Amino acid sequence: MFCGSTKDSQGTVRGILVKVNENLDTLWTKWFNHPDTLIASQANPSDVFSALSDIKETPDGGYIITGNYNKECINGNVHGFLIKTDTSGNILWFKIIASKINPNKVKIDVSQLKIGLYIGKAIFDNGYIRSFKFVVD
Repeated sequence: MFCGSTKDSQGTVRGILVKVNENLDTLWTKWFNHPDTLIASQANPSDVFSALSDIKETPDGGYIITGNYNKECINGNVHGFLIKTDTSGNILWFKIIASKINPNKVKIDVSQLKIGLYIGKAIFDNGYIRSFKFVVD
């Protein structure tokens, strides 16, 4: 399993999630579009940015994924997010967890403490750590 982002010929950056088997054959691929769907559909394609940065398997066999996007398609207005998927990569929920971060200077790490309770940290390139916790129904 791996995640990241791709850039199409118009300059739109979208998140991608790929599940492979032990022979590295692709089992399925999921694309994650910009969360501000209406704004993104009307924006200049090169201003649309949504990238996945890390993935972990959850106890239920699904996945929790971290990433970031430019809120309202404004460059420099980058927000972090979490996506929880089922075993097939279908989105179960989406949560914004940090605001105004530089995606090139921060890594967001999340762990599940128990069903519905997550704890995480954002680690910046200068060593600053911002912790957060939240409950998801």
